[in-house]
Amino acid sequence: ALANMLRDDGHVTGTLPNRREAVAYGVKVTRFVCGHMPALRRIVCLGHEAWEVASAALCLEGDWKAHRDAGEPLGPLVAAFHPAARVSLEAMSGPWQALQRYAA
Repeated sequence: ALANMLRDDGHVTGTLPNRREAVAYGVKVTRFVCGHMPALRRIVCLGHEAWEVASAALCLEGDWKAHRDAGEPLGPLVAAFHPAARVSLEAMSGPWQALQRYAA
């Protein structure tokens, strides 16, 4: 769910201009989605802000970079790079490969 996390300020990266409100709204949306999708098993967080939103919504604590680099989920959360991240294809695909391991 993209909940107020898309930019319309002409920038591709950087702090969201409405960060506090975006995170608070994202938490509400994530809780709504999780509450209405009982079969939901994994949530892929594309970037640190998405991880922050999802982990707050689910009352989980864990370091995005550590989980991303280890390929270990935190509960249902899978940490992944944002598609705009300037990283290698290998780094970008790592979390998706981890997701396949935990898909069952």
